[in-house]
Amino acid sequence: MLLSDSVTITDVEAAQKRLLGIAHQTPVITSNTFNELTQSQVFFKCENFQRTGAFKFRGAYNALVQLSAQQKIKGVITYSSGNHGHQRRTTICILWRSK
Repeated sequence: MLLSDSVTITDVEAAQKRLLGIAHQTPVITSNTFNELTQSQVFFKCENFQRTGAFKFRGAYNALVQLSAQQKIKGVITYSSGNHGHQRRTTICILWRSK
């Protein structure tokens, strides 16, 4: 699923399988300070420990690994004022090494 309006649990599970052994398993932590300030239990998913330091790697890898042979021939163009381009470059390097 690359261009759809909704994401199903099946889509999430399929992405999880594609990322198994590729994406780092990152910790979930809590903070007593934030819990007290918000009067609730707050969880932080530490994607800063992910490859390239951002959650965007997961999406970039998941999208690129699903490209058809024809789409791969045409290539991928991305633009970002942030670090999304870095995520794509890292993903492409990983995919090339796996061949």
